[in-house]
Amino acid sequence: MNDYIETEVKIPNINPDELIKALEKLGALKVFDDDRNYITLDFEDKRLTKKGEEIRLTEEGKLKLSFDRRLDTGRKETIKVFVSRKEEMLAFLNRIGINPIAEVKSHRISFEWKGVDFDLDVFPKIPPFLEIDVGGTDVSLNEVIEKLGLQGKEIVTLSTKEIYKANGLDYFELFKTNS
Repeated sequence: MNDYIETEVKIPNINPDELIKALEKLGALKVFDDDRNYITLDFEDKRLTKKGEEIRLTEEGKLKLSFDRRLDTGRKETIKVFVSRKEEMLAFLNRIGINPIAEVKSHRISFEWKGVDFDLDVFPKIPPFLEIDVGGTDVSLNEVIEKLGLQGKEIVTLSTKEIYKANGLDYFELFKTNS
């Protein structure tokens, strides 16, 4: 299990082609480039969502179940486990009252450089954004921003759902499941 406090930020409104060129010039290694399915789960009364917590099942090569909680500092605590059987995991969660409430397909391109993770996410109906997680590396966020030529760009700690809201869209209405 990987339980840690993320030091992840997002940079919205990214030009994917320019970013990929900058990452390649930096020497970052592409480690993932594929579509992914992103299922948000909650209780019927959406009590997790109301508290700023989230359980999601993400298919991106591997099947990953994660729990996120926003901390008072604005950072996010994340617990991730990899599972092997989607239907069994969904049946298990259903037995304890947790069910899919939203499902969306997106495209992700991931790079790594000196322990820094870069995820370029392309979701429907909003501009692409970059997630940067410097984690426990010796590389500062400012150094990364400068090396990629992203100075002056907006840097946020918003969730994907909050980015939809900032764009005037309701994520849960757009992608609600029929279950």
